[in-house]
Amino acid sequence: MRIAVLGVALTLSSAGHLLAAQQPTAVTAPEDTSAVAKLIVRFDAVESVATRVAAADDLAAMGQRAISALPSLVAAYGEDLRDLNPAIDHALWSIDSSGRAVMPFLIKVVEQPRFSNQRFAVMMYLQEIGAAGASAAPTLVTVMLDSPKRTTFLELMVLGSIGVDSVPPALASAAIDTFYSRAARNGDPEIRQYAVRALARFGAKAVSKLSALAASPDQRIAVLSLQHLSRIMGDSPDSIGTSAVFAELANPHVSVRDAAQAAATGLGPSVLPRLDSLAEHAARPARKAAALAAKDMRVGLGIPVTGRCYRLAPLNWAPLASTDRKGRGFAVPSEIRFTLLASLWGQWRDSWFKQVVATNRAREVSRGPGSWGPVKKRADSIDVVWSDGFSGVGVRLAIKGDTLHGLARTFVDVEPAVDDTATITAIRVPCGASAAH
Repeated sequence: MRIAVLGVALTLSSAGHLLAAQQPTAVTAPEDTSAVAKLIVRFDAVESVATRVAAADDLAAMGQRAISALPSLVAAYGEDLRDLNPAIDHALWSIDSSGRAVMPFLIKVVEQPRFSNQRFAVMMYLQEIGAAGASAAPTLVTVMLDSPKRTTFLELMVLGSIGVDSVPPALASAAIDTFYSRAARNGDPEIRQYAVRALARFGAKAVSKLSALAASPDQRIAVLSLQHLSRIMGDSPDSIGTSAVFAELANPHVSVRDAAQAAATGLGPSVLPRLDSLAEHAARPARKAAALAAKDMRVGLGIPVTGRCYRLAPLNWAPLASTDRKGRGFAVPSEIRFTLLASLWGQWRDSWFKQVVATNRAREVSRGPGSWGPVKKRADSIDVVWSDGFSGVGVRLAIKGDTLHGLARTFVDVEPAVDDTATITAIRVPCGASAAH
């Protein structure tokens, strides 16, 4: 996905090179203090961007010994979106990958009442560091509650990355009630849709509210609610959520019915007998929707990888076309699960594609949502794609018992063209309690 800010185009993976940062050392010597001070002076001096980038890189190389540089680095966010911001990203992660020292400075920027390049840059960094930025979640939720206009795609993206585990129960409950009220009653269609997405960030705690919204007379709200219910429940369905999904199989509107059908497929084999019963005994249109959902599910259940989890070995791209990318930013999750959830990119004609999801909470960068599907006329192979809509990674994997082997290839639709390849191996592992469905 590409976002333009004040005329500068950025990609969500602009800080993808952070993954290469080495673990810092905590040893600080007097000469280090002097060196850091000199570098801060160089960085703070408004000279050329190149000079400041070089100073940021030198601070990054010092790791935790440069912790006193954090205020200056955060203060400079947004001054140069194209070159300086990535250098700041790299420096912050190299100096303080845990986020404990830098988070107070970042949170202050998140609290800003108006849009600024600095706030945008900080939000993008939080999106990149994922769980390491969890302590910002209470502040971010509070900001989103202050005004409906402050719940935007950017806030939702960041909250989805850092999670809501650190949000106190009272604040989480207030947020769920507020977002539900906005989704159900606000007069602005855009605010209603953002409210549904915000509500969904609270996962299982929001299932009852999303179930109520699935019956909304606003088709867009109903469709969004069904999609999120499916993703939250996966193939461990909640009884309230399941009832909401099945009720909408009889919805008179095609768009809502289709969303309910896709959601029912995503609920997994435990609901298959119920779908078969509806397909035989229900009145139209529920009968047809249930039959299609059951058929869709059986296609997936016939593929050996469905519902299974795999650990992927790190990818080593070749050739390395540019020194600043080196394959980083074309990362894929280290652990994945092949689900029956509807692909976030929709369906192609005569194709069957579902979501492949990351199953751990580690800080990872992937090139957008993942989709997977069988290769036509080849029962032993599947295709997997991670894409942000502009670029991504495509993989064809051969299924050999509990191991998947294949070749990953990068792709972009803008210049300069990138066509790196890497061999990929995935080993089946148990799906733990943290696995996403």
